[in-house]
Amino acid sequence: MTLVIDTIKLLSRNPKLVEFSSFILSQFEAGALPDYRNINLMEIPHLVPHVFALDVLNSSEKLIVKYCGTKIDEFYGTNMTGKSIVDRYKGEERFDEVEAIFWQSIHAQKPSYTVRSVHLENEYVDKFKVAETVMFPCSSDGATVNYTIGFADFYNTPSHLEPCITLIE
Repeated sequence: MTLVIDTIKLLSRNPKLVEFSSFILSQFEAGALPDYRNINLMEIPHLVPHVFALDVLNSSEKLIVKYCGTKIDEFYGTNMTGKSIVDRYKGEERFDEVEAIFWQSIHAQKPSYTVRSVHLENEYVDKFKVAETVMFPCSSDGATVNYTIGFADFYNTPSHLEPCITLIE
């Protein structure tokens, strides 16, 4: 787990993302997956507005949001619970590459990290931001990934940002 948090610290300078990652990594043994149902987010209430969960078992080719915090809803301009991010994301950039790394993360049972500049445009919003996420696959039985839990932050940046979309080894 130390290697994972060290990698996250190399990828991100966002202290909230690193704190969330450390919290999630403290919730399970090395070599296992966290159980979404056993994670008490009230231990990190200041980060809950940035938390999202994806319902893997009830998703087909598009991942469905089980839960998302208010900062994520604000970014998308609507409550995202029960919706597919791909369907809501209609900006200049495509979400396909991010959803692909999320699926890869689920199948490999490894966390993933993304950071990219986005221009989100849909019927609710038209805005430019940097989007940064970390996502951890979760399992209730120790084998099947049934949910994911992640952290998303959206902020302005003064300069061009090279995208990074990767699994965390």
